[in-house]
Amino acid sequence: MLLLALIGSASGLTPQWASLTSQTGNWEGVWTTYDQHGVVQSETEASWILELEPENRARHTLRVGDQTIPVATYTPDNLGKQQCAGAGMVCGPSLLRSGLVSTELSLRHGASRVRVTVQHAPAFDPDGVEAMLLYRTIVCRERCDGTGAPTKAKEEGLERPKGVDEASFWRGVPPTAWQRDWEGDTITGEGHVTPTRLDDWHLKRSAEASYTLHLPGAIRLFAPALLRPAIPAPFRLAWLPWDGHLLRAQARAVALEPSSSFSDEDKGERFRPPRLLSLEVDEVHC
Repeated sequence: MLLLALIGSASGLTPQWASLTSQTGNWEGVWTTYDQHGVVQSETEASWILELEPENRARHTLRVGDQTIPVATYTPDNLGKQQCAGAGMVCGPSLLRSGLVSTELSLRHGASRVRVTVQHAPAFDPDGVEAMLLYRTIVCRERCDGTGAPTKAKEEGLERPKGVDEASFWRGVPPTAWQRDWEGDTITGEGHVTPTRLDDWHLKRSAEASYTLHLPGAIRLFAPALLRPAIPAPFRLAWLPWDGHLLRAQARAVALEPSSSFSDEDKGERFRPPRLLSLEVDEVHC
């Protein structure tokens, strides 16, 4: 993080821009879709691509099969809905044309990355109040070294140099691998770095993040099953890319905030756009 800040300062660009453009490349991945019950619905191989262009522009596209889908073009003054912190990044929450609210978290270790998209759909809570109910999640296991999507078959028996980029996306780990005394740094989206000893949110679900996925490759997701109006909620992603090294990202977001401009007379928007409140990324070891 400090190196990215120095690069940004030396070039006259922001640390956020330096962090975003450090993700440049063709991230080939295995994308697995889960429903609201955590049941696999589909799996496909696809690519998340970020290309640098002249005059400090970055073009983001997706490639699924033979189709290339434009996503956005970014500049140092316009990063869209993205915020970076150390090894982590959040995109969203964003209101899609379909009416879904999409929130994406990612954690990177060398040429490996875990990226998770959580989508909520309009619904009503048990009291009949408008809310957003978790609809699906998409878990992407990605690599950016030209070796192709890290499928389970490809990684069988594969070993990588320890401490460099030996992340294996399909290995199993015992629960004791998570239950250690972790120390390291917490990095915020504002660039603040603080030495930390971790709490244990990566070990258990909570009432505010009651949807959980514990997945092969030592990946754990905790997300709100229900977004209630104007109540901040956490989105949490934890990953053990290798034994003794833990990465965590926690974003807090809010949706369905009443709009001050709405009235029955002017028929304005009833709710403000969903927004990110904070991002914290832990990079720790034992």
